[in-house]
Amino acid sequence: MQIIQAQKDVAGIGSHNFLVLIGDNGQQKGQLHGWQIKNGVISVTGVGGTLQVRDTAGYSLNDPSVDRAVIWEGDAAEGTRLWNIASDCGEKINELNYDYNLFDSFGGHNSNAAASTLVECMELDWVDLDGFSPGEGEIIIDTATMEVIQAQNPRTPKENQPYNPGSIPDDTAFASIVGVDQFVM
Repeated sequence: MQIIQAQKDVAGIGSHNFLVLIGDNGQQKGQLHGWQIKNGVISVTGVGGTLQVRDTAGYSLNDPSVDRAVIWEGDAAEGTRLWNIASDCGEKINELNYDYNLFDSFGGHNSNAAASTLVECMELDWVDLDGFSPGEGEIIIDTATMEVIQAQNPRTPKENQPYNPGSIPDDTAFASIVGVDQFVM
């Protein structure tokens, strides 16, 4: 499974950043976008409305104007957990009812601030895809809220975890536990 950070050029005036979940079979399972919503529907005017995060198909990764980078790759359970965190953070953004502003200014926010926040919520690293992206890097949910959402989506313990030498006490600590006279190297 993969989580991809993607960026679509918008009419040569800026870029729209979004996330894509790719299943183990290589098929898209979801896209998280920060959209401008007016009267309950997606608008692309860039003026007015509210910022809402939606899991909707927006753009094809086959479109040559969509730049992309894999920001996470691993097993399905962890990928689903991370995507749930991003989705829950998206719901929190929706609850905050931010005004939408194309350039992420004047008290409003845009898709790039939403995407940056979702990546931060998953505790992944943002990749600069080089497009002009106002709002990129702006985090619009506070840390305490992110921590609550992360705690609601705990990591699943894995069976048969590989040997971790850091979990074994060093010789000095071991000697003090068993007693110096019992310690044999």
